[in-house]
Amino acid sequence: AINCVEADTFTSLWRRVFKRLGYKGTDSTFEGKYDNEITPDDVLWELGKFSLNDLPIIIFDEFDRLTNPDSKNLMTDTVKLLSDDRAHAKLLFVGVADDVGELISRHKSLSRNLKQVRMPRLTLSESESIVGIRLKKCGMTIEQEASFQIAFLSRGLPYFSHLVGQYAALSAVDGQHVNVTESNVLEGLGAALLDVDQTITEAYLQAIISQRPDETLYEPVLIACALADSDELGRFQQTAVADPLARIVDKTPPYTAATFAFHMNKFCEDARGKILMRTGESRNYRYQFSDPMMQPNVILRGLESKRLTMEVLQQFMARRQRDLSI
Repeated sequence: AINCVEADTFTSLWRRVFKRLGYKGTDSTFEGKYDNEITPDDVLWELGKFSLNDLPIIIFDEFDRLTNPDSKNLMTDTVKLLSDDRAHAKLLFVGVADDVGELISRHKSLSRNLKQVRMPRLTLSESESIVGIRLKKCGMTIEQEASFQIAFLSRGLPYFSHLVGQYAALSAVDGQHVNVTESNVLEGLGAALLDVDQTITEAYLQAIISQRPDETLYEPVLIACALADSDELGRFQQTAVADPLARIVDKTPPYTAATFAFHMNKFCEDARGKILMRTGESRNYRYQFSDPMMQPNVILRGLESKRLTMEVLQQFMARRQRDLSI
């Protein structure tokens, strides 16, 4: 498996792949063989050396971080070439995108060469299971409310289930307890935020930065977006933001849709770091966080800054619990 980074190119990715394949005892010597640019034909040639008894499976993780369009086009050409030649190898591209075309290429014929596997967000019960299983291995238990709280804060992302659950457990251990409570979850949030990738923190601050008094609504609108009811891919409509915002900002009369629609659209622009993506047509837009990791981070940041109170958060948690019981 290869982890992609923004600076990667087609050549740098495959050079790392070849290096690792060579270490696995194949009959090819990759080290130093490709000092110049690697081509799709080079990939076909090397993967073609594996026998029918061997099936190399090459995983490109976080492929959405590869931003070079030429490199993506070359990877598309490689997929088509390997498929046309019926090469005995499997390529797996893992990343955040609405579909495989957005992840790799919009080439019309690519759908014949790739199988798309969509990974929806975890359900609340699945998120709870992640934490419960790991605590059990440590000889610990967790209160039902605390378990649900972690699942709700995670917004269906296993990384945050692990992160918040870990620091909640450490809080319990610091208090010499083996049972994790709601207070442990809250106590662990500060440490969890310090463990979040710095790039996510910087993107959050860029989105909410306020230079004038009339810009102070950016943070509560973003928190409301993070709390809005969404589909399994994290997409939500403008109307879903109204109720969370009204609860976060106690104002009479509440802000109108025209007011916070302005802020939501600004979140889709470069000046605010494109923290949101917008799809669809006017009057029927759907929004989602450009980086899914941002959504639970926004909620945690809101709690830290006191823009989001536990009282308001508990209202949404209680509503979700009622919805699940129906």
